[in-house]
Amino acid sequence: MTLQESVLIIRLAITAQATVNAPFEAHLYMKPMAEKTSENCLVTCNKAKSSGGQAVTLCLGEPFQSFGSGAYRGKSRNFIYKLTTEMNSTPDTDALVRSQLVELLQGGFAPNVILLREFDYQKAGVILDGLHFSAWVLLGHMQARQRTLLHFMKHPEENTDIWPDAHWPENHVPQSAQEWNSAIDSFESELAEVIALVQNPETDLFKVQANGKTISWATLTLLHHNGYHIGQLKTVGRQLGVW
Repeated sequence: MTLQESVLIIRLAITAQATVNAPFEAHLYMKPMAEKTSENCLVTCNKAKSSGGQAVTLCLGEPFQSFGSGAYRGKSRNFIYKLTTEMNSTPDTDALVRSQLVELLQGGFAPNVILLREFDYQKAGVILDGLHFSAWVLLGHMQARQRTLLHFMKHPEENTDIWPDAHWPENHVPQSAQEWNSAIDSFESELAEVIALVQNPETDLFKVQANGKTISWATLTLLHHNGYHIGQLKTVGRQLGVW
């Protein structure tokens, strides 16, 4: 389990308290940095039954500086922090995790596909001063990275190279509205495949694959990557008068 996934689990656990009326209690412990054994600063993730719920222990160290707020903030230079939560393990919790991942994959408050379809294809080839990409280049870059992650999610044992060199299309102008819309159609279709995998309760989100990654890692990576570049697209569009 990666640090990103651990943070997501705790955040969703806190949210789930109100949703499933599960007992929730958090504790902060400190241990010497000598116990640190993972380059990713995640030392252990132990699960044990406690008080009718599930205890999840996370050990975090450098370079992680803080976790949550208030009592959970502190230095990490000389210590590993252990955060323990207790919550009921129910089908509702699993469904909550998957539904929130889907919401963010779709873009949340900045829906990916809607913004792409709103963008005027006649301006999709414009490269603003100081940038190395147009909206068309951004779409091609997003689609290439999404396709790589989708292949891993579908067949993780066969697609272990999940972060190849970035693809930036050389042609920065779509030839027609049809080409622009077809590219968006393909992006939307592959995103729908990702969402279907995440929604499927048979998909093990947290199983560590041969390359050390998980389906949840790929999901989080994709939603962050798409969100980052959709933000760039939105900014470019504003400069060009699209919005």
